[in-house]
Amino acid sequence: MSGNAARAMLNVRAGVKSTNEGESRTSEKEMGVTKMQRLPESPALSTAQAMALTCGRTYRKAIKGIFDNRELVLNEVVDGELVQGTFKGLSSEVLSQKILSSVRAVYGMGLMGDGEAVNYEELRTSPEFQAFQADVQMLWGVDPMEMDVRARKAFFLNIYNALVIHGIIVGGKPETATERMHFYSRTAYAIGGRVYTLNDIEHGVLRSNRMSWQPIPVKPFSEYDTRLKCAVPLDPRVHFALNCGAKGCPNLRFYESENLDEALDLATRAFLRDVYIDEAQGMVVISSIFSWYLGDFAADHQELLRWIFPFLTAENQRRLSALSEFMAKNGYGEVIVGFGTYDWSVNE
Repeated sequence: MSGNAARAMLNVRAGVKSTNEGESRTSEKEMGVTKMQRLPESPALSTAQAMALTCGRTYRKAIKGIFDNRELVLNEVVDGELVQGTFKGLSSEVLSQKILSSVRAVYGMGLMGDGEAVNYEELRTSPEFQAFQADVQMLWGVDPMEMDVRARKAFFLNIYNALVIHGIIVGGKPETATERMHFYSRTAYAIGGRVYTLNDIEHGVLRSNRMSWQPIPVKPFSEYDTRLKCAVPLDPRVHFALNCGAKGCPNLRFYESENLDEALDLATRAFLRDVYIDEAQGMVVISSIFSWYLGDFAADHQELLRWIFPFLTAENQRRLSALSEFMAKNGYGEVIVGFGTYDWSVNE
């Protein structure tokens, strides 16, 4: 934008109308204000400030287009209070167990191999999925705050993964970056009468209300949001229990509160089984998840290597130790951490 164009844009607000022939004063009557209503004129802005102002408005408009704030609540009902009343007298534990039992049935029907893929088409018409769609209405009667922290963490891990499957079957497969952002910011369940999107569950509850890495860093819950009480202390291993419906994600598994710690260790080891160690380049290549959420694991790359080390296979532990020792001994510095390209194609 040229300096003249920027000044023209700013002068409209101050009551000046710009034309190709010159600038002429617009009357207060034409502006629709009186002298008593007229605001003080804004101080002159530089061209750079004007451009920043315009770009900011354009950016916010684009973000608004990306994040349609109309949630797609997949267990929506006509009268939420009526449904909640239906489950009155049943504890959240009883209701959640009924729902999670239905999730297990869906997994048993639709998961392929070791949970690395989902047969969405077959699952769509299965009796298990039809029953599951009815059972998730019971989420209206579940109060997550009635669960202890470990049970709440396991509950939301399973609900997140089930919601992804449900969302893909009902709403279609997100293929582009924009479609994925819509999917995670809109696909939701009503739990205890409050709406939780996929982003809310991942970043608000399971990451203890931490900012997402894309496209703008904001916390899901404000300090006044009642859902904030559901947030559990950050455990970086949850990243390897969440499956967002992409092939680059960890395998799908069902999680129980009784053995959750052991199960999360197992999921982390399984995800790190295929770490690539390149001795010739002095590099370790790991998933982009570690780049996006580095702050959940460590302060820097070397601390990150120390975090992943206990979860590596014995062979990779030996190789990484030898590489680190060789590079330090020969003055090559520290082992480089690289991040692989993420496979966003749908896990079908």
